[in-house]
Amino acid sequence: MPTAVTYSSKYGYYAGFASRVVATLIDALIVTTSITLSVVGFSSLVQFITVVTFFDPVEWYRYSIEFSIPPILLGLIPPITFALYEITLIAAVGRTIGKALVGIEVVNQRGEHPSLYRAFLRVPGKYLAAAPLLLGYLWILIDDERQGWHDKIAQTWVVYAWAKARPDETFLVSKAASPPPPQLPGE
Repeated sequence: MPTAVTYSSKYGYYAGFASRVVATLIDALIVTTSITLSVVGFSSLVQFITVVTFFDPVEWYRYSIEFSIPPILLGLIPPITFALYEITLIAAVGRTIGKALVGIEVVNQRGEHPSLYRAFLRVPGKYLAAAPLLLGYLWILIDDERQGWHDKIAQTWVVYAWAKARPDETFLVSKAASPPPPQLPGE
């Protein structure tokens, strides 16, 4: 039986690997769809300008060296968009849209949603976790606290947002009996 919490914060149960994968796939679909709609919208705007004004911005663009975008920068748009999406939502409300739909959220050691600094640390941690054949993500399957490498780097945990979701696992129960941790820099 869990001990009484000596200070007020949210405690839940560690989120499983499958829930986290589903949430990530939903988030990837949302970000990909938004990028696609932005490109289609921009293309439609260019076609509209061409038809209405008889000015062809595409031809003008082809002859304009200062407006050329290197392909490597175009390839960075999806990961940067996904990073901004995740950092903003996790720092603001502790979950992305995908995590909210699945019923999980990201918390810090005090059980609150992470600071902007901690949310930012998760992003390079995710790339590091993905680099060696996704081992940093597969680590979630064997870790007692269900943390991936990105969670360990940012000192965050992913928990189910509803009470008694997994009664066999408790979150931070041993840490709850101790006094709250001090406020860390950047939080």
